[in-house]
Amino acid sequence: MYAVIMFVILSLIVPWLPSVEGTEGAMAVTEKVTSSYKRTVRPVKNFSTAVNTTFGLSIRQIRDVDEIGQRVIVFTWVRMFWNDDYLQWNPEDYSGTTEILLPSSEVWHPDIYLLNNGDFESDGRLLETTNIIVQNNGSMKWNFPQNFIFSCKMDMAYFPFDDQICMMEFGSWTYHGLHLNLFNDSYIMDDVALDFGEWDVLESSWHREITYRECCAEPFPTLFLKFHLRRRILYYFINLLLPCIVLLAVNPLVFLLPAGTGERIGFCMTIQLSVVVFLQVVSEHTPQTADSIPLIEQFFTATIFLVGSTVMTNIFLLYIHYKGMLHIPVPGWMRNLVLIHLARLTGMTGTAQTFSKISPMDYVEDLIIENMDTDFDSRPPSMTSGLHKPPTTALERDDFLHQKVDLLYRKLADTTRSIDAKVRTMSRQMTRQSTQYFLTFEWRCVGLVLDRFLMYMTILVTIIISVAIFTQAPHF
Repeated sequence: MYAVIMFVILSLIVPWLPSVEGTEGAMAVTEKVTSSYKRTVRPVKNFSTAVNTTFGLSIRQIRDVDEIGQRVIVFTWVRMFWNDDYLQWNPEDYSGTTEILLPSSEVWHPDIYLLNNGDFESDGRLLETTNIIVQNNGSMKWNFPQNFIFSCKMDMAYFPFDDQICMMEFGSWTYHGLHLNLFNDSYIMDDVALDFGEWDVLESSWHREITYRECCAEPFPTLFLKFHLRRRILYYFINLLLPCIVLLAVNPLVFLLPAGTGERIGFCMTIQLSVVVFLQVVSEHTPQTADSIPLIEQFFTATIFLVGSTVMTNIFLLYIHYKGMLHIPVPGWMRNLVLIHLARLTGMTGTAQTFSKISPMDYVEDLIIENMDTDFDSRPPSMTSGLHKPPTTALERDDFLHQKVDLLYRKLADTTRSIDAKVRTMSRQMTRQSTQYFLTFEWRCVGLVLDRFLMYMTILVTIIISVAIFTQAPHF
């Protein structure tokens, strides 16, 4: 009865215990296959036979695209498959062991390098960080994670609406195609890599080429992994393009500011300095040796020139606004072109009608002529022609009375001449003031019409430049 109970207990426990025999079999296999193994020798029994190697990448993340250094950093899971003729055994001799793990540093493996390596601290070789899975038939499987930094020629012509075509180039450094035949795996992209911050991966594909090097006559199989990346422009649009577009839209409104406020030049210079700051920010994201000017830099540069021309135009308009103070009349051709034709063209019909009917300067000239023709007689007619000396036969008192009256008339004549001189002086002063007023009024009307015309022209040029630049973008 005791023996039956122990048998039942052991039958229940033994299946759950680790197989010592299996572990010993794996240890025995490992000791047997590695005792005389040479990791420096190609694992083929026939020297003329090539080691067929399948190389693949599972891209987990695109960590960075460095436009300045023209490099791309990706995190990958590397997968390699090949066959080793010296790592084979019969599983039946080793407790059914069909698989063992060996350190990658103790087993021969293809010397695959990233040929377009862009890491200054690495030569592009594969890292021996994980074990290699060895099957009893000699099939080798090596999986390990690794960061790759590879160089990529960036085309920044359409930045930030750009697409980048980058390639990773893999190949053996010492073995040619007759000794190591390299093939690519079909699996490339992992789902987590498809949604990467600034970039969208539109396409990824393998391409195998047979290349010939200057050192050797034998062929070298080379694998190319192609990436088609597209930049997401939301960040650049919100932080760079949108503020500049707003400043560019506000720029023509400077012509609506009254010239007398003195704020026009300061307003324009503030806009220009803001655009220069944005241009400096953009230059930090583009290579210094770019073959072409990026699209966004073209936009900022055109904006700087447009705002600069607005500054110079406003300086000229301020000169026009205050030119009436120099007592210089508006030339006839300018008056006809600006105050009549341009006024009608810009919708200022009231100004055009006013100056087409009457000229303020003509009115001033008539006023001057009218004041210059007005004259006062120095003496009243009754006092100059009607006055006669009393007859000599009159009494002396009558003669004295006439002399007194004559003296009174002379004083009255002097007073009249003084009043006449003062009236003429006041008339000349009023004429000068009227002339100054109409000269200032006419030049300011010229400035107002030019303000309106140049504002419309600035808006038109802004639209043309913006459309001409952004229509070059391959996508939005």
